[in-house]
Amino acid sequence: MVTDIATTGRRGRGLVILDIWAKEVPVMWVDRFTACSDALPPGGVLVIIATYPQALSKQMQMGEDCGWQVSPPQRVSAVRQILVMTKGVSSDERLGIVLNHL
Repeated sequence: MVTDIATTGRRGRGLVILDIWAKEVPVMWVDRFTACSDALPPGGVLVIIATYPQALSKQMQMGEDCGWQVSPPQRVSAVRQILVMTKGVSSDERLGIVLNHL
């Protein structure tokens, strides 16, 4: 289950969500992506640190399909990679289309 992400009262400050996947792809990875997308405004940043390469490839594809700016994953240790994605202005609309086709 994905918990609510508080986004109110930020007084114009940017928002970054950091999600750490320690072992494998979460079963509800689409729900996690959707919750992050719902919480972030355009220009908001989602950062995922994962030890499971397939986790990042699924998130990269979802981000690209939804109009996010996706940076190539960077290796930060022998077993961890980091993925940084920035939400685009049309991402909410495109997410609805992608979810209807899953």
